[in-house]
Amino acid sequence: MATTDAAVHDKGLVIPLIDFSRFLDGSPAEKETTAKAILHGFQSAGFIYLSNHPIPDDVLSRTFSRSAAFFRLPEADKLAVSWTTPEANRGYTFLGREKTTQQMDPDQVAAERAAVPDLKETYEMGLEPHPSLHNRWPAEEGDLEGFRADMMDFYHRCQLIHHQVMVAIAIAMGLGPNFFDGFFDACDHQLRLLHYPEVKADVFRAKPGQDYGSVTLLFQDDRGGLQVKSPTGNYVDATPIPGTIVVNAGDLLARWSNDTIKSTLHRVVEPPRREGDEYPPRYSIAFFGNPNFSTTIETLPGTFLKEEDKKYKGVNSGEYITGRLAVTRRRRYGLGSGLRRMVTVFPLRDAAWLSVVLLTFASSALIVAAFFRLLPLVAPWTTFPEELTIGAPVATFVGGVSFLLGGTLATLASFNIERGRPYYPDDGAATKVRRGRALLFSREWVWFPPWSEMRTVYLPNAAFQAGIVSTLGGYALAISAIAGFPGVLDERSATYPDKVRGLVLIPLMVGGSLLLVGGLALTAAAEQERWYLPRPSSAAWQGSFWFAVAPGWLVASAALSFAAPGEMVLSSAFLLVAAVLFWVGASVQWFVVMEDYPDTAKTFFLQGSESVYPAIGDWTRWTQTLAALEVSSRYLLTWAIVHRYPSVSSSPAYSTMLLAWSFSEVVRYSYFVVMLSSRDASSPPAFITRLRYNTFWVFYPMGIISECVLVYKATALCSQAERLALYAVLAIYVPGSYLLYSHMIAQRRKVMRSLKAKDEKATR
Repeated sequence: MATTDAAVHDKGLVIPLIDFSRFLDGSPAEKETTAKAILHGFQSAGFIYLSNHPIPDDVLSRTFSRSAAFFRLPEADKLAVSWTTPEANRGYTFLGREKTTQQMDPDQVAAERAAVPDLKETYEMGLEPHPSLHNRWPAEEGDLEGFRADMMDFYHRCQLIHHQVMVAIAIAMGLGPNFFDGFFDACDHQLRLLHYPEVKADVFRAKPGQDYGSVTLLFQDDRGGLQVKSPTGNYVDATPIPGTIVVNAGDLLARWSNDTIKSTLHRVVEPPRREGDEYPPRYSIAFFGNPNFSTTIETLPGTFLKEEDKKYKGVNSGEYITGRLAVTRRRRYGLGSGLRRMVTVFPLRDAAWLSVVLLTFASSALIVAAFFRLLPLVAPWTTFPEELTIGAPVATFVGGVSFLLGGTLATLASFNIERGRPYYPDDGAATKVRRGRALLFSREWVWFPPWSEMRTVYLPNAAFQAGIVSTLGGYALAISAIAGFPGVLDERSATYPDKVRGLVLIPLMVGGSLLLVGGLALTAAAEQERWYLPRPSSAAWQGSFWFAVAPGWLVASAALSFAAPGEMVLSSAFLLVAAVLFWVGASVQWFVVMEDYPDTAKTFFLQGSESVYPAIGDWTRWTQTLAALEVSSRYLLTWAIVHRYPSVSSSPAYSTMLLAWSFSEVVRYSYFVVMLSSRDASSPPAFITRLRYNTFWVFYPMGIISECVLVYKATALCSQAERLALYAVLAIYVPGSYLLYSHMIAQRRKVMRSLKAKDEKATR
């Protein structure tokens, strides 16, 4: 075979077939000629075929066999190793979850996904061992015995081929064979197994899209279906050729090369028809080569003459790839769009939706109960007859029972979410995919899963265990609410106080404690990559977090009533705080559930850019929660504390607070000004960046401690009701400080990695 032939030549698209052995084992002249052929293929078509590659046929055949065995597993076994986050990007993705698209707007992606889901399921894995990420392996039984070792062996073989392809590109571009070595030594690559099930209609199995990284190695079975967009705008079949690898360039390589290398649109359609009207299943394996996630991708030398010829600013590899993954797989919402769906869309059979609505209603009832208890004590003029004896207990009863129903439905929903499988309508219409919804009384609905599934899928799952603990807490709350209902206990009985403590307060403390433990465990297990690293930018995390914080206040309220029955004001205030936090958590969870019901309206995104400093845009990535906490604390200190009680300004804490505020803001806005005025806004001088992301170690604790001291001093100068409110504010400082500090530490880690990568690149 000559060094280069044409694997595809149709409608203006020429994809070369290149003998890779000439590069690996040939003479220096053959090596250079082959390298230039590889680069030319990427520059002209964005795709090449490589023959005579170093992966033996038996290894490839065994890997495909392992892939088919994995996708034959029961749905529950595959869901047990589900894909979790774009940062990890490991695990199983069910049919219809991922949406291949060029859209970057999450609402648009959600609408496309609902209309035409991608008909494929995938399984992803990465480098192992990894310092912080872990592959999600299935149980190695039967046909999957040795699955892990075989997959990692194939991963490393692909990694070596990827390395050689990048060496060839570097040689052909005149950069030297080792130019890219330092950009890929972290091995942030992904190996993906893909299964496209048989279909009965003309459909896109995967809509047109581009890959995100450097180059992708694609191994196809003999079914076909891959199509590449030609220069004329037509899609051309990239027919499988036995013994070859299809290699295509990704977005980051195109950006790197200033678009001299093409990242070409491609798609997967039905393969050639075999028998009858059914298209057979298709299997493929893709190795996605990615630059180190800490690397900044900047235009390569030799691809531009002047600075203004650069088409792209520098971009962080990890942020770019995880951002694209988040859009294609997560169903995210704009704030206005999500709120509108919450009040206009009522999927009454969706158990998850019913659960969060009931929990929100329960929290609202508890807020009413807390006001019924608190207002007669702090504002007697608002009292109405039997407010304490009937109004508060009835509202508590309604809230407790609703809490029980909502928690039970949440458990049932966990048994039924993501049970959907592809199905074919009787009328022969386009293939559809049942979405991951737990629909009451649907054909897939189960009230309790088979014991084998319960034992292998649910009971070992930490998130499910936490959910069960929370559900038990809901039962205890219901017992307390029922016992406190008017007429259940005889108030005239001499043992009434003891019965209240035993049947109302103790179950309330037990239930609150279980909810606290379950909520914290659920937040750590389901919403965080590591148990100690919060994700405040995630709406799902926010919902879990506030549901975990609220029970602590509930326990405090019950404990205070138990130990000091006369302290009704404080215990009622604690109950009110708990109810409000429950309401916040339930409302956010409701918002998240509505992500399954897309709306195409373009609005501000809950996980979007800076909300407090919109003029700065992408340069400050604070979440709404953190920004609100910071701004609120400063309004509180300046107007509600210092302005109202001037004597507190004589405290040394007032001076240290102003020092911390002033220095922090001078550094912060100096950083912004330098960024806005520099030629490259993504690369401010290193010294101001280091100042921005290191001084918070000192000045944030100084400011927080000073603020708390001033708030505490003000409690001695105000009324009883205001004192309770200030105590609540001090309590909020605990989770608020944790969120603030965790956010800054995460930001610092990311920025310092980027600076280190730039320093290393400059010294090469």
